[in-house]
Amino acid sequence: MNSALRPEQRAELLAQQLTQEEKITLTQGEDFGATAGKLMDLVRFGFPPLLEADAVRGVMNMERTVPATEFPANITIAASFDDSLAETRGQFLAEEARAQGIGILLNPAGNLVRDPRGGRTSEYLGEDPLLAGNMMAACVRGIQSKHVIATVKHFAVNGWESQRKTSDMLIDEAAARESELLAFEIAIRDGKPSAVMGAYPWLNGLPQCANKFLLTDVLRRDWGFRGFVMSDWDAFQDTITSANAGLDIQSGILPSTTVAKKPDTFAGGGFNDGRTETPPGPFGPGGARPYYGELQKAIDAGDVPQARLDTMVRNILTGIFASGVVDNPPVPGPIPIDAHLAASQRQTEDGAVLLKNEDGVLPLREGQTVAIIGRVADGFMAKVPSPFSKETKHAGPTALAALRARMPANITYQDGTDGASAVAAAKSASVALVFAAMVSTEGLDRSTLSLSPRYNELIQSVAAANPNTVVVLYNANPIFMPWLSKVKAVLAAWQPGDFGGDAIANMLLGDVNPSGKLPVTFPTSVEQLPRSEIPGYNRGGLGGLYKEMVTVPLKEGAAVGYKWFNATGQAPLFPFGHGLSYTSFDYSRAHATVSDGSIKVTFVLENAGERAGREVAQVYVTPPGEVKRLGGYRKVALEAGGSVDVSIEVPKQMLARWDTGGQRWQVRNGTYTISIGGSSLSPALEIRVDVIGVDDWTYARAPSAPP
Repeated sequence: MNSALRPEQRAELLAQQLTQEEKITLTQGEDFGATAGKLMDLVRFGFPPLLEADAVRGVMNMERTVPATEFPANITIAASFDDSLAETRGQFLAEEARAQGIGILLNPAGNLVRDPRGGRTSEYLGEDPLLAGNMMAACVRGIQSKHVIATVKHFAVNGWESQRKTSDMLIDEAAARESELLAFEIAIRDGKPSAVMGAYPWLNGLPQCANKFLLTDVLRRDWGFRGFVMSDWDAFQDTITSANAGLDIQSGILPSTTVAKKPDTFAGGGFNDGRTETPPGPFGPGGARPYYGELQKAIDAGDVPQARLDTMVRNILTGIFASGVVDNPPVPGPIPIDAHLAASQRQTEDGAVLLKNEDGVLPLREGQTVAIIGRVADGFMAKVPSPFSKETKHAGPTALAALRARMPANITYQDGTDGASAVAAAKSASVALVFAAMVSTEGLDRSTLSLSPRYNELIQSVAAANPNTVVVLYNANPIFMPWLSKVKAVLAAWQPGDFGGDAIANMLLGDVNPSGKLPVTFPTSVEQLPRSEIPGYNRGGLGGLYKEMVTVPLKEGAAVGYKWFNATGQAPLFPFGHGLSYTSFDYSRAHATVSDGSIKVTFVLENAGERAGREVAQVYVTPPGEVKRLGGYRKVALEAGGSVDVSIEVPKQMLARWDTGGQRWQVRNGTYTISIGGSSLSPALEIRVDVIGVDDWTYARAPSAPP
């Protein structure tokens, strides 16, 4: 309990006092349902159990006594391109976790969006490794600043839901190092999480929760990670292989599920399979009722070294001590709800993306009559349909209610179920606002990125009746827009959180100037994607009952999202980084200097319009003979007519390729193109810089890799 000691020292001191039964028990996660669990019930040392909770859009606790704030979807935070917003979101999530007695958050999730039809696209942080890595790191810093353990997940490749437990993703090491692994490397290096959660799919012939290359070679040897690795719920395959590969904790087991196994490869069975009883609490009231299960059998047989179990225990305890949760345990109490609701609204405002705004139809102007069409305008706000949905008492007004409160004499409303009435309302109004939604969720990918035929027909009909038609989207994924040329404006609001209705009203009325940028590419059709359909679509998702393995070559490699479009020469519907404003920004006087392989880019950014606004200035780098990649970004606020000198450093790693043979990062000599502007596709400035004589480098290997 001496907090002056390093976490590793405290972990070692405690580990020396544990019995074998306690060590084994420490590797077991108890299941409290699909979104919660429990670890470390070591009450004889004065440590309370550590409760875990998911935090997709708020703290999910099946037995909550107070309502949690509903924040907008994670992809909204990625669309803000504002690392500080991700950090404060993490702080607020941790405050709410502590208020409910929770010490571990299963958040953030930063899997790259390899396919925009993925069911968990809303939970992830876009398609670019630098953006996703930075956002994960910032969220981790926020969570752990409040002495709650952050869990970076799902390590490492988990792009869609279909057959997620029975897909074997094939990708070469260089491509993996430059895509998903790069995102997680940034998160772990800059965020220093206490925990990492493994992923469901297999990778190159091995389950990711039993994959030594991932869990030991990369995570611990190369990156020096010293916290603990847990499996995802039911992502466990085999005791001997998993323990020896580097898994520290087997998380909870969901009822009535199975996992696929390649014949004669894995024996199956969890760390504690075969037990005859589950104690009410391993060392709590009711006394110790020790059980050993498969892990102790493997140790007795010499298949798992005792030293490996001791390392698992030290990893777990090190992560716990490093987070500060032991010295500052969570205490149930009130949530500062007003500040959190305001933060939820601001996140919606900062991440919404104005995709189109022809003829300046937005913002709405005083005196205009407005027809609001679509029932989601009056209902689809904070709650995302899901088996884990939670009740909330403070969702705030819907967009319809918020607009009516601000323009009481100018609003008419039709829910859109009667097309003729909707068209009549649109004809009689100055502006028609059509609200449309497309839902996706964990366990269910989308077969298409199209809105329902009813929505598409409604938008087409309204646009034909009113030339000033605006579409407001509640979306988790990119959307096909066959009606795009017929409407004047499109606002992608993603999945708004509490008081999202006020946020949308603020943007439509111009009180808030939209500043979000797309963290994912919007394609025009599925033919533009690396694969026409998701392999094993809609089989073996959340339930995991589909047993047939499917092999998935990731032919795009590291060219995920906009890089795929760049490499194949295709024009998307809307590019990565795209997002409009009610003002305009000019870029000028760009300059770049090279120092030890990194590139410092400076330029002048000016607000050339008549409104205050915020611009996400983006720097892209195209190495010789390669595709463009994001090298850095900064969100800048400027008053009308204001200007500022902006400096963005492109780190050496964003210029490099992974050399598998040499096991090192390589910056190649040559001329690099630097693109500067407000999106990935239309740079305002381009300059070229020569990079010569940069030494290759690799990781400082950990002095002793764990057994």
